Amino acid sequence: MNGFIVPGDVLPDGIEIISEYASGGMGVLFRARDLRTDAECLVKIAKVDGCSDAEQIRRGKRLEREGHALIKIQNPNVVSLKTIRTHENAPYLVFPLYSGKWTTLKTILDAQERPSNQAIV
Repeated sequence: MNGFIVPGDVLPDGIEIISEYASGGMGVLFRARDLRTDAECLVKIAKVDGCSDAEQIRRGKRLEREGHALIKIQNPNVVSLKTIRTHENAPYLVFPLYSGKWTTLKTILDAQERPSNQAIV
């Protein structure tokens, strides 16, 4: 899956991994629960399957930089970051889990009726 975190794991800071939530080109998100507060959250890790050691380190550092940048942003339109931690020498980010419907811009545009002469730019 990702090399070091699997559903059922409990991370040292009391975060229990529940299931894989989403996966992209550089990272994997897991649905998780903070056992101290019983709050659901998301854990993001760098995707490292099939990567060389050097590439794993590079991706880990990139994820850490992303976390440090997010910590500095205080904006209601940007997801907040709860913490940056490490597990087995690899960084991970912990985000609050917001309820609601997740979608893409393509899905929204496809659902809207538009006149046939209206272009999408």
